[in-house]
Amino acid sequence: MLTYVAAMLTPWGRSLDRLASHGRYGSGWSLSSADLVLLELISTATLTLALVVLVLVSGIRKQWGLGLRGVLAVVGSILSAETLKHVLPSQNRWSEDWSWFGAGTFPSGHAVVVTSLSLAVLSIASDGWRRRLVGPLAAATAIVTTATVTVGWHRPSDVLGSLFLATAWHQLTAVGAPADRRLRTMLPRVPLAPSQRWSGRWRGHLPTALWWAAASALVLGAAIEGSTWTWWARLASTAYVGSLTVLLAGVLVTITLAHQPTSAASNPP
Repeated sequence: MLTYVAAMLTPWGRSLDRLASHGRYGSGWSLSSADLVLLELISTATLTLALVVLVLVSGIRKQWGLGLRGVLAVVGSILSAETLKHVLPSQNRWSEDWSWFGAGTFPSGHAVVVTSLSLAVLSIASDGWRRRLVGPLAAATAIVTTATVTVGWHRPSDVLGSLFLATAWHQLTAVGAPADRRLRTMLPRVPLAPSQRWSGRWRGHLPTALWWAAASALVLGAAIEGSTWTWWARLASTAYVGSLTVLLAGVLVTITLAHQPTSAASNPP
């Protein structure tokens, strides 16, 4: 809600959000058509299929509770997003008239879907699979969420609000608890030297950083493609690229925080 208040109910927030949204017109269109095709893949059918697979995988791992909580987090975040769109007042980006019911874009439904699904997948995965999946999921989430801004469906603040909403439902349903905490608490813990701990931590995050960097290069490379001829266009393009950078960083924080294992000491068997 703080994101909505800052971006929609303050003059400076609306101006910055509008400037960033207009900046996409000065960038190249090489990725826009691909983004549109990608976003069209997110439908009721594909969402239902993803939730069914989520439950089935959790059942195979004998973690039905995690799967059901994951479904609850995904469905809850989507319903919350649609409710907020219908009840929060919004300003038309062209006429600047205010609409009070049913015409909002905050938060982005597509961004909520892909973010909540990524968090749910990480929640049911074992530690080994979680380490393998966190990088690709961070990259996919970054590309899809920023695509909603690239094609003009949403403002940057809509996507930022989606990240917060999906994370809130993820935490509310305790989906992020490790699926194999009982096994992990029974394993002996060998104390490591500080240098070994830091070395292992960096090695563990390097694949995720590479995946995220590749996705960021793709998104930002397409955003700065093309020429801008006026000072207004350059200013708008700068705001646009800056907003995409903030969103990319937000996705990285959201996904990697969900990847962090919970301390065994705080999770008794």
